Amino acid sequence: RNVYAIGTDSGTQAWVYEGDYAFIAEPVVVADKIIISAQDSHVLVLDRTSGQELYRIEMTGAVLSAPLYDAEAGSVFVGSLGREMISFDLETGKLNWVYGEGKDLSTVWATPILLEDQLIFTDTNGKIIALNPTTGEELWQNHAGGRVIAGATLVEGEGFLVAREDGTMTFYALAQGGD
Repeated sequence: RNVYAIGTDSGTQAWVYEGDYAFIAEPVVVADKIIISAQDSHVLVLDRTSGQELYRIEMTGAVLSAPLYDAEAGSVFVGSLGREMISFDLETGKLNWVYGEGKDLSTVWATPILLEDQLIFTDTNGKIIALNPTTGEELWQNHAGGRVIAGATLVEGEGFLVAREDGTMTFYALAQGGD
């Protein structure tokens, strides 16, 4: 329920952020900010030096995976058990877009990936979805053929892998999720 910072020079505790619920995903450190997924349905952005909360992004469900940060756009992408994928601006905390409402999306357990100007993620029902990372517009959908919790794994320059709950792994080439 806590996030700790340890001084790199001294090895001693620099600060602690006390939460009410568990933090189970690794934090994402970007310059002077730390992005943290929380099980109480939000994403925290903390000041790296002091541990003070700068702002929080409310989600509709628990956030179990680490967010993805796109340095080029300055955007953060994260999904939740609330059947949504969102994007927000790291500097301002302003929501860019929300994907999920009216889309028959199931819960999102894993960190999305960026591949050739596509934000790709999976839901637990096995949908593989690609969005325009700037607008949140759906580009395409595919189906893994079974339940997926682990998400997609980037294979640099070639495509991505998706592992189903039954142990089957499928490679998808760069061209719009085709296998």
